[in-house]
Amino acid sequence: MQQMCELSQGVWIVYLTCLSLIDIRTRKIPIWLLGAGGIMAIFMQIWKSLKGASISPILIVSGAAVGIVFLGISKITREAFGYGDGIVILILGICLGLWDLLIVLMISFLGASLIAILLLVWNKGAKKQSMPFIPFLCIGYVAVILMG
Repeated sequence: MQQMCELSQGVWIVYLTCLSLIDIRTRKIPIWLLGAGGIMAIFMQIWKSLKGASISPILIVSGAAVGIVFLGISKITREAFGYGDGIVILILGICLGLWDLLIVLMISFLGASLIAILLLVWNKGAKKQSMPFIPFLCIGYVAVILMG
């Protein structure tokens, strides 16, 4: 059972790292890659439930709902917060459930805020400059895994 969890976590770290690199380079995540992640999250939850290791369906649905809220924020802000970021949050919500997702988001927003402040202080960034967010989600995910 422990090996299954570690394998799953490793797969997600590789996936999020790949998305991070694409986000940094292009600021656009291919929809097929996001779709593959969503399908993978659903199948992993089904696989875990068959093995008796799944989290509560209520936590999975509420975690996914957080991602849907962020997709709404993307729509309202005309993608100041990108749709790709919202979809990745939705995928992580399915993967982690509500509580771990909220911790990932807190770490991610804290990290992004600190970097944004540093860029503004060092005059390396403009107030309207965009910054890729998926790398911070990856860091937040790894931190949650390391915290256990």
